[in-house]
Amino acid sequence: MSDAISWVRVSACTLPLATPISDAKVLTGRQKPMTEIAILFVEIKTKDGAEGVGFSYSKRAGGPGQFAHAKEIAPVLLGEDPNDIAKLWDKLCWAGASVGRSGLSVQAIGAFDVALWDLKAKRAGLSLAKLLGTHRDSVRCYNTSGGFFAHTTGSALGQRFGLGGQRHRRYQAQSGSARL
Repeated sequence: MSDAISWVRVSACTLPLATPISDAKVLTGRQKPMTEIAILFVEIKTKDGAEGVGFSYSKRAGGPGQFAHAKEIAPVLLGEDPNDIAKLWDKLCWAGASVGRSGLSVQAIGAFDVALWDLKAKRAGLSLAKLLGTHRDSVRCYNTSGGFFAHTTGSALGQRFGLGGQRHRRYQAQSGSARL
């Protein structure tokens, strides 16, 4: 083995939202408005000093559980070759097998996965896109951040046209409220 994982840190924070976000699930009474996002961070270092950072997030519920699961399974990475990403994914899954292989558990494992790919790309001196192999130099995207039910028509339009100079050719808006 050329290098080994020597250190793993798992941390979390909660990002409060300035305006609660409501969508169709809130209007039906199935969920409460989203008031915060829980973010899970994973930092990985190797004996040779390479570092990678990954994250995952949870909306409305699951953040503390995601963090607890990540803390519990993190030690299985110590001493492992960071290049064996698929093998480490399986190892993390088996370390928390009693939690299952969906939802909260794979969201937690996702933060480790991102950190390992970040580490691998940095060691190669490439962006992750170049490491994985790009097909084109740019990707069309659209803004999906605005138009939630909590916004008035004016604030939704402000989000649409006032995104700090960003220009999107496409925009997704939510509808279904008398306010829009």
